[in-house]
Amino acid sequence: MERDSSDEDDDRETLIHQNDAKNLPHQIPTSPRRSTSSRSGFHIEELESQIRRRFKLTFHKRYLFAIILPLLIIPFYFSVDIRSLFSSNISSFKFNTVSDRIKESQLQALYLLNQQQTSLLSLWNHTFVNSNNNISAVQFDDLKASLLNQITLNKHIQQILLSPHKTANSPQNDTLLDPNYAGYSFDRCRKVDQKFSERRTIEWNPKPNKFLFAICLSGQMSNHLICLEKHMFFAAVLNRALVIPSSKFDYQYNRVLDIEHINDCVGKKAVIPFEDFMEAKKNHAHIDKLICYFSSPQPCYVDDEHFKKLKSLGLSMGKLETAWKNEDIKKASPKTVKDVEEKFGTDADVIAIGDVYFANVERDWVLQPGGPIAHKCKTLIEPSKLILLTAERFIQTFLGSNFIALHFRRHGFLKFCNAKQPSCFYPVPQAADCITRMVERANTPVIYLSTDAAESETGLLQSMIVLNGKSIPLVKRPPRNSAEKWDALLYRHGLEDDPQVEAMLDKTICALSSVFIGAPGSTFTEDILRLRKDWGTASLCDEYLCQGEIPNFIAGDESIDPSASESTAANTPSTVKELWKKISSDSKPLNANAELLVDFISNKMNKAWMGLEKAPEGSFKNKLHGLGLRLLARVKPSEILLKSVTKEVSNVQITYPPSLNDRLVRRRLRHIALSGTVIHKKYLYGSVTLLPLTTVFMVLPLPNIPFFWVLFRTYSHWRALQGSEKLLQLVSDHSQAQNPIASNGKGNGSKHGAKNPQGLQWVLEASKELEHLLHEGNENGSLSEHAVSDICKTFSLNKNDVLKYRDLM
Repeated sequence: MERDSSDEDDDRETLIHQNDAKNLPHQIPTSPRRSTSSRSGFHIEELESQIRRRFKLTFHKRYLFAIILPLLIIPFYFSVDIRSLFSSNISSFKFNTVSDRIKESQLQALYLLNQQQTSLLSLWNHTFVNSNNNISAVQFDDLKASLLNQITLNKHIQQILLSPHKTANSPQNDTLLDPNYAGYSFDRCRKVDQKFSERRTIEWNPKPNKFLFAICLSGQMSNHLICLEKHMFFAAVLNRALVIPSSKFDYQYNRVLDIEHINDCVGKKAVIPFEDFMEAKKNHAHIDKLICYFSSPQPCYVDDEHFKKLKSLGLSMGKLETAWKNEDIKKASPKTVKDVEEKFGTDADVIAIGDVYFANVERDWVLQPGGPIAHKCKTLIEPSKLILLTAERFIQTFLGSNFIALHFRRHGFLKFCNAKQPSCFYPVPQAADCITRMVERANTPVIYLSTDAAESETGLLQSMIVLNGKSIPLVKRPPRNSAEKWDALLYRHGLEDDPQVEAMLDKTICALSSVFIGAPGSTFTEDILRLRKDWGTASLCDEYLCQGEIPNFIAGDESIDPSASESTAANTPSTVKELWKKISSDSKPLNANAELLVDFISNKMNKAWMGLEKAPEGSFKNKLHGLGLRLLARVKPSEILLKSVTKEVSNVQITYPPSLNDRLVRRRLRHIALSGTVIHKKYLYGSVTLLPLTTVFMVLPLPNIPFFWVLFRTYSHWRALQGSEKLLQLVSDHSQAQNPIASNGKGNGSKHGAKNPQGLQWVLEASKELEHLLHEGNENGSLSEHAVSDICKTFSLNKNDVLKYRDLM
């Protein structure tokens, strides 16, 4: 057994060695089957040999690397943050983005904080500089609005600072920062509560065949509408039907008003057109009483020409009466309903009351929202349905629901405003600043502009209305364009190119605006404010342009330098002794001493005339003053014109209708100046000749009226002679000028002028407005007194002088 075992071991070793040497790992030696025990032992050894060979194969270098690699990865994984290695770049990029956002937010927040600080300081200063116990509701609203703006700004700052830290999943809690959510919000320019339920009214119950004929002659259409409203109140008090005047005597009201609307609102036939009235009277109506409300300066504004017009319409009338002898337009005293009933109450069938535009009767009652008469509408006098619908279409096309309306009155308003104290004519930059503040206050994106200003003024105004770097557009009604349909109704009914219709359309658009800025002193503005009040569209922000401010620059008098006139008055002696001392002491030429003597006499005569004017009524001096007025009424207007051209005048402005040739106007002006030098020189010599003859009346115990009259006429002719020579000099300077000045303006035509090296200048201005007034007032080749009145008010002229000049033609 041992032998066999040893031999087997040797054989096995030899066999294994051979296999290893041949490098045949997969070959297993085979042998013939033996006994069961022998096969069993050999099998075990063979298995061990296989295992040993497999183990040896596992330690091959490829398998060794596979075993070692996990051993290296495991400690590296536990010692190093693998995720940080792969996400380091992304995290760095994300961090830089957040940092930039935070920096940007901080810069914005700092800018807004600076704005907030400035606004709060301004609010602080304004509050304490203007602090008083009587703060108005509007000022209090402004204060609340300013504080609310700062609260909202603070909210904005907080949102900006918090924006970098917000995520998509973070809850939004903006309502905690919203002032509106906290109940602090309010409409700064909210509508005014007119309290229509508390309105005091009177029933209008016209008696059968009792009529009141309305006479409205002062001013233009806006004045006439206000006058018409007061006539309605008079008719309601007197229980009469109101007769609307004929278009041949007054404006054509049926083009801008709906007469039947008034009757529908009242529920009675209270207003009757003139044609219906004449038809009821069979074209032969008689005004039983014509009563003038005012007696001064002229009763009813009715003259012979107006009487002729009324008679041509088939009206006859009795004698003109005055209700109060001393009632003056400039100082209208307050009256009550009882006063109206006492003065105008009568059993006559037809009465007419003279112009009541300036009447001060139950002012608070008449001016209340909706008017003093009981009715079921918003207001009685309002634009016609066509005009109202056209205005609404314009607003829908160009403006929208939120807009400011601005009435910017300019043409002819400079003289009118500068005659007031204080002036109401504002330079364009100051006006633009006021308008910009209102835009910020009302928060409106657009402005509707109703104006007669030239393009040069409106263009400058547009360029200066800028809020937060954004220009606020000024919208005006464009010319007719067939592609635009907003004004098709007016053209379809033949209402195009009618100045009164266009004016009423402007009023309607302004009355429907969110906020209205009016022109102080304008009846056009007052009628808009009346409509807004009656329609319930009035806003707390409604105001006059630059209300409460004084123009930062006001021009002097147009003809005389104030400093020169003041120095002349200061150098004029007041007594004969001072006059003699000044003439004898100063070594002045003869003509200078003559002027000093004339100024002395002129001052004495002016003081004496003022003394006569202030004399008690009925006294001798008062009668003497009346005689002087009658004599002065005979003085030609051309003389008054030439006397106004003093030596201090450096320029002359002539306004004329565009239908006239400018050469004809210049020629006429030179003719007036040249003929004045001849005529007044002749009359001057004649007056000087008469002076010694009138001294003989000094022996009489009465004042030497002929001497003083001839002395006055001598002075007047001397002044007129100087004025004509000065005017001729100014006009003649045109022939030496080489560079004419020309400019165009809306509604004003063109200007032509000249300026010489000495600074003397004249200007010819073509005015379309004057052309329109002349065209409307031309009747049978003559200019009506109504038209003369309108022209004088528009261009600041003396009506009596213009009427005298008209009658001399």
